[in-house]
Amino acid sequence: MRERSQDNFNDDREEKKLRIEEITTALRVVGSLPYPSDQFAIVTGIPRRLDAQNAPLLEEYINNFRENGNFKLLVDLKHVDFISSKGFWVLVDAKNKSRRYNRGDVLLVDPEENVTYALENYPLLRNKFTIVKTVK
Repeated sequence: MRERSQDNFNDDREEKKLRIEEITTALRVVGSLPYPSDQFAIVTGIPRRLDAQNAPLLEEYINNFRENGNFKLLVDLKHVDFISSKGFWVLVDAKNKSRRYNRGDVLLVDPEENVTYALENYPLLRNKFTIVKTVK
């Protein structure tokens, strides 16, 4: 694995700040969603490593969604190749809070192979998330 200095990490973090965008028809999802796709908001720009250092930033953005009444989220993981336990905790917590009172859901979009493997083989994560693929 490559080593990154703190300065490089901070520069990278500034360049890849999480962006919150409304989902558009440009993102076509394979399979059926439990809700109409125009009701989802999408979280993109997540760094390649979602770890204890940057997971709180993701948590803050997701909490902003909920405060604004958005409980149906697509989390774009296509460029994320590592998620630590803190990163998974943020995703599980977001899903639990979104599903409370049947208000919404958190779906994961295009996770990398390493992330998919963890989701399928770690007992506490198995069958917890709906994974959707985008059409290229």
